[in-house]
Amino acid sequence: MIQTVLACSLFMTASAFARQDATSEAPSLHEMMVLAMEESKPLPEHDRIRSLIGSWQYSMLMTMPGMPAMRGTGTSRGSELLGGRFIQFESTSTETPHVSNLHIFGYDGRKGRESYFVLGLDTLGQYYTDPHGSWDPDSASLQLVGEEMDAFTGTQQRFRQVYSFLTTNTITCEVFITKPGTDEEARMLTIVYERQPESVSAPVTVTGTTENERLVDLGVRSHGASKMTIPSHSMSDIESMDRASLQSSILQIMRARTLNDIEPQTRSSLDAQYDAAMSRIRSMRRGDTRTSGVRLQPPAPGLPAYSEADLKALDPAQARRALMEIATARRDPKLTPEERERLRILFREVYDQVQGMRKMRTSDLLDED
Repeated sequence: MIQTVLACSLFMTASAFARQDATSEAPSLHEMMVLAMEESKPLPEHDRIRSLIGSWQYSMLMTMPGMPAMRGTGTSRGSELLGGRFIQFESTSTETPHVSNLHIFGYDGRKGRESYFVLGLDTLGQYYTDPHGSWDPDSASLQLVGEEMDAFTGTQQRFRQVYSFLTTNTITCEVFITKPGTDEEARMLTIVYERQPESVSAPVTVTGTTENERLVDLGVRSHGASKMTIPSHSMSDIESMDRASLQSSILQIMRARTLNDIEPQTRSSLDAQYDAAMSRIRSMRRGDTRTSGVRLQPPAPGLPAYSEADLKALDPAQARRALMEIATARRDPKLTPEERERLRILFREVYDQVQGMRKMRTSDLLDED
């Protein structure tokens, strides 16, 4: 802890002196702390992962090569950490023995390192995973990639995680692994999180019942007991759906995939429908006329725009944040040439204003002397 404080103090001191002219006074420790906290406030990018805050129930489907599919349920809770700079997402399985995991979501806003990350810990290992990635605005999803060592072979295993924010109350997580020696991916895990009212208590494991009854009680239903209609969407049906219909269909398909007594042929059909529906929704761009006004959550911010009056009204802290916002927007590979040029000019205007503020501050200090 002491080493961390000392390291932070040295870093902040160096940063602060780098911003000071030789004629200005050295900042106090309090001023350095205030400056550091101001510059590390949550960014607009953090708003996306704030959608994880709240209580959730999840259904999980795990598929491993050469093994039967495994299903499970559990509860999760998302909360803020350190003033909203990070989001803590804790999950516990309903089945026994209970498996718990902790994921810490964040966004690294440092220049040259702008990316989302997830620090993953669980009771099945003594290590962590830390995939990094970016936000895909077309599908409103976090696309993360990482590596971990395979405990059985001792080799590095590449994986990809996709968190899709289908609606405000529904999030899916898919994990894909890359087959060794190839670029071919296989989906290993699918989780559907559904938001719960804060007053709803966690489900309790029912003991003294048959396996099938326990699955029904836990929400991993049997077809006979659930009276659920199995979705049977054709590929043309899926292609003709708008975003709202797709979201509803994906939920129906995911719920049906958790049934434990459906035929292999039906399960294969559900898998194909799910893949087609997810591919379709990812191909939709914001503004697609088939979305019928439905917007994926959380919304991605638009391009920064500041009028001349807006620029003049910025204080130094706001101007620095505006520079970071514009710099982040300029890295979007999907910008048109016109948008890229507009952002370049805007960045130069804000940068010149920041420089002018620094010169003015130095001049004021000299006048005081």
